[in-house]
Amino acid sequence: MQQAKFTAEQELRHLCQALGLLYEPQDWGIINADERRVSEFIAFYEANPLSETQRFELGELILASANECLVGSESPPEALLPFLIRNRHALGTQLEYWLNLRDDLEFPVGNWLRRNFSEPRRE
Repeated sequence: MQQAKFTAEQELRHLCQALGLLYEPQDWGIINADERRVSEFIAFYEANPLSETQRFELGELILASANECLVGSESPPEALLPFLIRNRHALGTQLEYWLNLRDDLEFPVGNWLRRNFSEPRRE
């Protein structure tokens, strides 16, 4: 049996429905970021069979949500760092983006990543 192919838009809409989020084709992760749901987003990422598009978008949502934690002077959940280490290759593009952001007031997750996450780490 051949598996149905979906467009990136359909895959993102399905993710929105599953997580109760707004559909927005641009900056989806930033728009839907929610510091209270980081652990939930991590659990969803790891527990569900997701397409490459869905993994990319959800990875961006997790990092944007962690950024919101730090903007609000809260620490990200303890599960974040082990999640990033386990998924560092799949999240390479997102990690590179956030690691290169230097504005600590608006994007403190970049500094958090530089302090806590390094490529040579192994599980």
